[in-house]
Amino acid sequence: MRPNSADILKDLAPTGRLRVAIDLGNPVLAQTGDRGAPKGLSVDFARELARRTRLPLDFVLYDAPAK
Repeated sequence: MRPNSADILKDLAPTGRLRVAIDLGNPVLAQTGDRGAPKGLSVDFARELARRTRLPLDFVLYDAPAK
């Protein structure tokens, strides 16, 4: 049996918001841009996932992967 889209979205974002952890400790994947907003590949992927799922997006920023 294949799960439906609503079930997948509920598992992915149980609160109705997509929360994405961004590791700012790897400047190849993410950096802090102008005005403190995150930017980079990880951020672009998160924004695209939010766009495709039509979920509001919240970034959770970390300055190192171990945190």
